Amino acid sequence: FDLIPARFRQLKGLERYFAMARGTPGIDGICALDMTKWFDCNYHYLQPVITKELMKRELKPNFDDYLDRISRAIKMLGRERVRPIVVGPRWYLCSR
Repeated sequence: FDLIPARFRQLKGLERYFAMARGTPGIDGICALDMTKWFDCNYHYLQPVITKELMKRELKPNFDDYLDRISRAIKMLGRERVRPIVVGPRWYLCSR
């Protein structure tokens, strides 16, 4: 849905991916997204940032990156070993 926080919009591809997870070093460093614990297990995930600015935009699903990763995985591992998982919108909204 392209819900990328404004501080990461100037970055593209893997640079954006790693900046969202770890931040960027240096004088103009960008803070990473917060990590939140999933219930009582030891699994953590990056907490989405949903602002009023993002919610005013028209939300259009964009699965290009996800589909690209799936096709690369199929090429590397074979179709029988790849199992894509899609987390639904209810999880995304309840993660707040």
